[in-house]
Amino acid sequence: TLQQILGWLCTLLALLLGLAAVLLGLVVIIGWHTHTPFLIQLRPNYVAMVYNTALGFVWCGVGIIAIGVNFRPLAFSVGVLTFLASLLTLSQYAFKTNLGIDSLFIEPYVNLANAYPGRMALSTAAFFLAAGVAVIVLSVKQFRHRTLIVAILGLACTVQGIVAFTGYFTGVATVYAWGDLSRMAIHTAAGATLVGVGLTLLGWQDQKRRRRDQYSLWTPALVGLGVVVATLSIWQALIVQQRSHDESLVQAELAHLSTEIHHEMELRLSLVH
Repeated sequence: TLQQILGWLCTLLALLLGLAAVLLGLVVIIGWHTHTPFLIQLRPNYVAMVYNTALGFVWCGVGIIAIGVNFRPLAFSVGVLTFLASLLTLSQYAFKTNLGIDSLFIEPYVNLANAYPGRMALSTAAFFLAAGVAVIVLSVKQFRHRTLIVAILGLACTVQGIVAFTGYFTGVATVYAWGDLSRMAIHTAAGATLVGVGLTLLGWQDQKRRRRDQYSLWTPALVGLGVVVATLSIWQALIVQQRSHDESLVQAELAHLSTEIHHEMELRLSLVH
């Protein structure tokens, strides 16, 4: 039937997204070990994806694939790893300490716009915390609000990834950098989107298996996602437009001030002579 075909396609897409997340993480890990800056930061002026972030994408991707093929013990294991790694990273930010996990696997040698060498961005750690919980929830025995939890976490991860990714193209650094702390890399934002969409698809499939004829949760959730993304995109565009307008005003004011100073100096010189 059409519903079965749609379900099969959603599962296949989730598996492909999980595989893409694994490949993204592995490519960056290889880049760190082979000292290939292009694989780590894409462009010299872009933030690098740190080693632990790449490892997190491998874990999340494996978790999505494991859930898709119903190998839930593996999904639970990588979900716990993702959750613990992100929790420890967040605790380092919260308590202003260094537990040594940022350079556990490799000594970071690329450190552009990172207040803490080798540490994933605060926003990235928050993303992995949500993704880890979603993977764990999907891997355990069904309970009443499982689909709701996965829907919220999956959509939150998706929105965070999309907004951070578009922030690079609109020039609004505040959407991928929280304060003066580490910034989310552009390929981290892309990977977050992949994982978020993959988790959302798995959650939708879980809803279909539990309630075949009820999609009331997902209709408002997806509409809400579209509204949030559209709102944030418009907000970013308005910020860019306002910034451009302000820069034009400043440049015009500086040009006017320069002209006034020049005329004043000429007037004074003429009076001296």
